[in-house]
Amino acid sequence: MEYYDVAIVGAGPAGAFLAYKLASRGHSVALIEKSRLPRNKPCGGGITPKGIQLLDFPVDDLIKETVRSVHILRGKQDVVMNTDKSPVYMVERSEFDQRLAQKAVASGAKLFQDESVTNVEMTDSKAIITTNNGKYEARTLVGADGAKGKTAQWAGIKRRNAFEHLLGIELNAPMEHYPYGDSAVVDFDVPGGYGWVFPKGRYYNVGVVTGRKDKYHNLEQLLGAFAKKRGLDIKNAGPLVGQRVPAGGSRQAVNKGNALLVGDAAWLAEPVFGEGIAFALKSAELAASVIKKYLRGEAKDLDGYTTVLNETLAREYADVRGMKFLLYNFPSLSLRVFAMSSRLRKAAEGMVDGERSLSGVWRKRYDETS
Repeated sequence: MEYYDVAIVGAGPAGAFLAYKLASRGHSVALIEKSRLPRNKPCGGGITPKGIQLLDFPVDDLIKETVRSVHILRGKQDVVMNTDKSPVYMVERSEFDQRLAQKAVASGAKLFQDESVTNVEMTDSKAIITTNNGKYEARTLVGADGAKGKTAQWAGIKRRNAFEHLLGIELNAPMEHYPYGDSAVVDFDVPGGYGWVFPKGRYYNVGVVTGRKDKYHNLEQLLGAFAKKRGLDIKNAGPLVGQRVPAGGSRQAVNKGNALLVGDAAWLAEPVFGEGIAFALKSAELAASVIKKYLRGEAKDLDGYTTVLNETLAREYADVRGMKFLLYNFPSLSLRVFAMSSRLRKAAEGMVDGERSLSGVWRKRYDETS
């Protein structure tokens, strides 16, 4: 049985970036992924500047489109948000995740692909991870296996849905006559959520998402209505895929003993638009700083991770709860106010690039001195 300092279950942005962070500092890391990379993942694929700035290696070659303006729609209302100073970079998750995993392996982590974790046994000093291909021991266990992952249950971390989850569907469609140029679209005509269009070079990512449970069974109809209303031709689109967006909310424990959760496994997607990649990367950075102290014997457990997460990202979510309530329940009024207020538009840009932050989490690097 192979022994590691850290075993990470899931090679998405949070898991792979954490593996890179830890392996770069000389820790032995097992990165266990149930699929073979690259693999497709339902995701809009937008990375905001606050996410890009966390990376200390280039990903320019992975960017399909740089979005510098967003049309925010409701009925006939069309408010254009200029994001030229804080653009959104569109990537394919399959390529992005693979790049992160490659960086982790190049730094010394071991990547185990096509391995599904079937059981985890936890003790005070180690975790024994059983997969369909073998067993691994690790001093620390990390769940990076998404909102539906079982690592939390095996580790005894009782997640609660502290805010709510959003349910969405999406597809990729080639469009010769897209009415919004190279801009993105966010449309609040979808009950309890929104529709979106993200340009990605040769095609567009189109989808709808809602937090209303009574609309979950109508997602395909909502997507069709959204596409028709906005003049989007999705007849020649790729396969329809679903996604569950675990929106972050109030404070909760995301660790127990020598185990912790990162990314979607910790319910860390941004509550308004479901932005996940930047928050996944940041949770990995926060986790790395705490795990390194634990492995050096400077902390008896990983409780510091829950503490710093609640002091930082949880505060960021609190900052946007009011915005979410207004946008989802009174979208027409919200857009009128947004269109008239330069202060609100500037605040929105600050949320995108990380300059507006209650906790200052996006301006600080947590693993540089630890």
